[in-house]
Amino acid sequence: MKRTVAIQNPCRLNVERDQLVIHKEGVKVGQVPLEDLGIIVLEHRQITLTQAVFSRALDHNVAIVTCSENHYPTGLLLNLDGHHLQRRTFEYQLTASLPLMKQLWQQVIRQKLRNQASVLSAFSKPEKYISELATKVKSGDSGNAEAMAAAHYWRHSV
Repeated sequence: MKRTVAIQNPCRLNVERDQLVIHKEGVKVGQVPLEDLGIIVLEHRQITLTQAVFSRALDHNVAIVTCSENHYPTGLLLNLDGHHLQRRTFEYQLTASLPLMKQLWQQVIRQKLRNQASVLSAFSKPEKYISELATKVKSGDSGNAEAMAAAHYWRHSV
């Protein structure tokens, strides 16, 4: 199982002997072998990285995620050439037919609505409307069930 490292404070990252090294105020505070990593999440605006961090992380098929000040993911850096399975997945995504993409989107929205209903239920909030919507999601969500569920979810989740 690959590890996820979330960097949430100002620091400097570099690579030494295929280890991600973390320095805070000039002092080494940690290191992790790149081969153990799956994802590096950068959650602070004052993180400095060397180009070697990008290069060596991608060589080890480590994804790098950048986040906004609100900690929302804003970017994703992936190795496009290093792994045949990843390349095959990209090719499938790029060549997928429109009907397949709509069916996949339908599955994503159905699961999202099930998750929202589950959260509302866990907090004893009304979830039946969203549960019913989840069963009626059309291909490509042409009926806009996601938006209707979101309005209900946010109205009752606060």
